[in-house]
Amino acid sequence: MAISRESSPEPGQSITLRIEDNLIATSKESSPGILLNADLTENSRIDIIKNSISTTGDYSPAITISAIESEGMIINASQIDIITKGDDSFGIFIDAFGSKDTDIQISETSIITEGEYSLGMFIDAGYSTAADIQISETDITTEGEYSWVGMGIFAYDSTNADIEISGTDITTEGEYSTGMGIDAYDSTAADIQISETDITTEGKKSPGMFIYAYDSTDADIHISGTDITTEGDDSVGMGIGASSNSIDNTIKDNTLTINGSNSWGIYVEDDTAGSFNQTDLEAKNTFSIADSSSHEVQVLP
Repeated sequence: MAISRESSPEPGQSITLRIEDNLIATSKESSPGILLNADLTENSRIDIIKNSISTTGDYSPAITISAIESEGMIINASQIDIITKGDDSFGIFIDAFGSKDTDIQISETSIITEGEYSLGMFIDAGYSTAADIQISETDITTEGEYSWVGMGIFAYDSTNADIEISGTDITTEGEYSTGMGIDAYDSTAADIQISETDITTEGKKSPGMFIYAYDSTDADIHISGTDITTEGDDSVGMGIGASSNSIDNTIKDNTLTINGSNSWGIYVEDDTAGSFNQTDLEAKNTFSIADSSSHEVQVLP
């Protein structure tokens, strides 16, 4: 049985939903497990706790929440077991585009997607203000090809976005499947904190992590205690794109294992007057490079 609230709430309406201790399974195409609409609401809260969700049809995400242009939204998802078997079937998709003061917390959750083009988790907080996104103690595995990203968080053109990821394991098995992707393009005062996280990608052209911070202002990027392994060719361990403004960053105590060819442990495109220092990145992180065509660090001006 699926759980759905598809009707559009009245602008400014406040809704409170708690979905707990359910076994949810769908088998048809275009049949999400949980589908909720909270667009344009104010001071709403959604709790999804201790649920088991499986979908087998194509285009059937486990959880979809739309909170477009909402204000004061709290989304708490914890202790959930998710498996999707069809193509184009995300584990969790949250659309908080244009929202204000949104608090999204996902913890102690297991996500497995088996189909092609099936992301593990995707959160869109583009054009948002004061989004607080915390992911902790969560395991994500994508098995299909072209799954693009195990965990994707978009905060492009946002203001004061706080993104904190800790104690999370991400594995992508298919080709063209990045482990973690964060987009803070053209953002203002984005704070990105990643710690004690393990990422493994097995396919070619599958970076472990990539952070886009081009044209950002006053961004902070701090990554520590994280292990990244890429097995495929053309698969950078950690990639960062930065331009236009100085970025405060601390990248240390990470271990990068690069087993494929034509790959870098850390690759930075830095047009910020030297925010990223190649010597420091080499000295403060640990590298294991298997192929002679791959290297530890490259920082391009």
